Amino acid sequence: MKKNIIISLGLIVCGIFHSVVAQQDALFTQYIDAQLYANPAEAGSNDHVTIAGIHRQQWAGLQGAPMTSGLMIHSPLHYESVAVGMDIWNDRLGTLNRTTVAANFAYRFKFKNKGKFSVGIKGLADFNFSDISTLSNAENDIRAQTLANSITPNVGVGIMYRSPKWFMGVGIPRLLENKNAEINGGYSNEMQAYVLAGVLINMSNKWVFRPTTQVRASITAPISIDLTATFIGYETLYFGINYRYNASIGFIAQYQLNPQIKLGYAFDLGTTASLRTTNFGSHEVMLAYDMNYKKSSIASPRFF
Repeated sequence: MKKNIIISLGLIVCGIFHSVVAQQDALFTQYIDAQLYANPAEAGSNDHVTIAGIHRQQWAGLQGAPMTSGLMIHSPLHYESVAVGMDIWNDRLGTLNRTTVAANFAYRFKFKNKGKFSVGIKGLADFNFSDISTLSNAENDIRAQTLANSITPNVGVGIMYRSPKWFMGVGIPRLLENKNAEINGGYSNEMQAYVLAGVLINMSNKWVFRPTTQVRASITAPISIDLTATFIGYETLYFGINYRYNASIGFIAQYQLNPQIKLGYAFDLGTTASLRTTNFGSHEVMLAYDMNYKKSSIASPRFF
């Protein structure tokens, strides 16, 4: 068991040093509640101030496994066609640590059918750090010695259409590429596009079925596809099953405590045999607070 863990960690570190992995962007099982991460057009989408935090521990029990924590705040302004937001993220992967601070701006067009089309732009800075002191034999590895801390600015764009029954968005959180991982704190930035979409299907007057998908694509990395089937009951209970193509399968449980507070937990287990035997799956917790004090239902717009 210990030998397998060491081998797996070694493969992760080697992949970083040789830059064979794409940009180390996080993938969330509860991606519907973390859309601002990938798409600035999400800012202000709930028509009131929204504050959400999410934490993901991937491959629990495996030393040096990826871990991501984030905080998102966004809201429309007094002139409701304009919305702003801020998101802060910390990613850890082995000896690498990246903190991202981003500002988001969105302009929204409203239609008579209650649909909204928004375009957004994101400005961000990545603070990249590496600590090779925790690696054994790092002093004899030239690639490890060339790792340097850095700050890399970037810009992202996105579009989104949202109606009471369905939505679709496309976001590119980093347009500028930086593939020289050795002098970029161990991280390489490659342009990746996220496509998110979902629809609501009424099953009864108490239950709604919400199928959603997230597709992440880049030129150099395999396409990542998430398919999620979520059942929503009484506008408060969320139960879902997630499948990530050639990667994992998991479940989601969420509870809308009141119109303001929503809690969520997700668990997924990798389908790759080598990793399945060396860790205890991936865990994800989410807490969202909506400053929604209207007496109307907490229905469809918040479902997305």
